[in-house]
Amino acid sequence: MEYILPLQKLIEQFCRLSGVGQKTAVRYAFSVLEMSEEDARAFADAIVAAKRDIMRCEICGNLSDKPICSICSDERRSRSVVCVVEDAKTVMALEKVKEYRGTYHVLGGAISPMDGVGPDDLRIKELLERIKTGEIEEIIIATNPNIEGETTAMYLSKLISPLGVRVTRLAYGVPVGADLEYADEVTLLRALDEKADCRSIVRDHDDFILAPDGTNAHFIDPTIDISDEIECGPRLGEDLLEAEDDSGAFKLVLETEDDLVALEECRYMISRPICLCAENADLLEKGLRVFPGLALYDGTWEQPDEVVHYWERKYGLVRL
Repeated sequence: MEYILPLQKLIEQFCRLSGVGQKTAVRYAFSVLEMSEEDARAFADAIVAAKRDIMRCEICGNLSDKPICSICSDERRSRSVVCVVEDAKTVMALEKVKEYRGTYHVLGGAISPMDGVGPDDLRIKELLERIKTGEIEEIIIATNPNIEGETTAMYLSKLISPLGVRVTRLAYGVPVGADLEYADEVTLLRALDEKADCRSIVRDHDDFILAPDGTNAHFIDPTIDISDEIECGPRLGEDLLEAEDDSGAFKLVLETEDDLVALEECRYMISRPICLCAENADLLEKGLRVFPGLALYDGTWEQPDEVVHYWERKYGLVRL
């Protein structure tokens, strides 16, 4: 159905909101039309004021109407404990518990190679700068209990643990696959009370490594068996099905740009950890962008160490 132009533009703007589809946008638009002119103006002014007046706290990255947020400026809060979260919505959820008396650090997201989000895209550097001040004794990692959140938690733990700071992780009470912002106060309180030391869940190189395929999380042994080379050509889908009964990780070889197309088309058929290799570094990096999980690297066609290190930071590449 076609709407008159002003109404259509309003519907289109509501459709830009996260989680709002066409039907919901139409309902919102008609709700606005039913407002008085005074209420509609107040609604519009509130949107403009929020965009104009809300900023990020210079210390923790939380939402604030001042350079330093109310939590960071509260002298009653402990500076020795910092709870690391993905976004400001989680801060608000945890604050409802009214039991946590430390401060926060908002990362601004989670590591997600599928969405092109790597460690350098998050506020990790700012967190390390805070740790270097010597005030912080404990970091509580409160990323969401999904693949992206777990990947981020493990990355942070490996990064922070050598700095002499205790690293813990929210544990009991938070269901896997859930978002913290939707958890009730009792669940969050229990999670804070029963937080687990990350040394009990983070796998180092001598134990297990997290290698998600984009849909499933795989905890693998660093000595995992790697399959024979599978070319990412026109038969990739068939080759993956034939190799399904084999154990270990699939070793996929990229030789041409067409192989990237085949990898993208078959990426959701992959249900195993993937070891990507290519003689051409640019081609391998493009493969890391296409693959929705965290790829393994076994040193085939050895690449410069600084390049591999960059891939580890940018795409979460797992070096065996």
